[in-house]
Amino acid sequence: MVTGLVWGTFDPLIGGQQLLEWREEAPNPGFISILAEKEEEFWGRVQRMEPPEVDGSLSTSSSIKELYHHETGMAVDLPEAAMEWDRELVEIKGQLKALETRQADLENRLKQEIKDAGRGILPNGVVYRFQSVCRPGHFVKPSEFRVLKRMAEKWDLASKELRESLPQQGFKITKSA
Repeated sequence: MVTGLVWGTFDPLIGGQQLLEWREEAPNPGFISILAEKEEEFWGRVQRMEPPEVDGSLSTSSSIKELYHHETGMAVDLPEAAMEWDRELVEIKGQLKALETRQADLENRLKQEIKDAGRGILPNGVVYRFQSVCRPGHFVKPSEFRVLKRMAEKWDLASKELRESLPQQGFKITKSA
């Protein structure tokens, strides 16, 4: 794309040490076109100082963690769309809890049948292993991080008493951007 060459060689290394394979590739015009489009979109965002859309990726979570590591003690009014995010989040957490409970139930049934044997074999040949795992003890370094918690079904922020008590509790109320 940049060099104008008609082929290239790839030499991927495992762990930076061991050669995995040696491949020669001709340019892929479809890939180059998509890459150029994505690069142009990325560079436009950089020039406009416009962050990427928020999503559920690990990189987004890491970026938010770094950007907003410490709280200011203020409270912000969330946008109307946050009502739907809240509804869906509560629903999903309920579904996950039900699924985790069902998962534990099924795992416990299998463990109960395996008892003190090492393995259990299903009629179709699938094997479950119920093994002892020994882990060395370790200490966790002190750390600080922020956790999102749903506090109450509803705060009546129109309530004069609540609005007046929040600053005394270290909160400030502002409008979100």
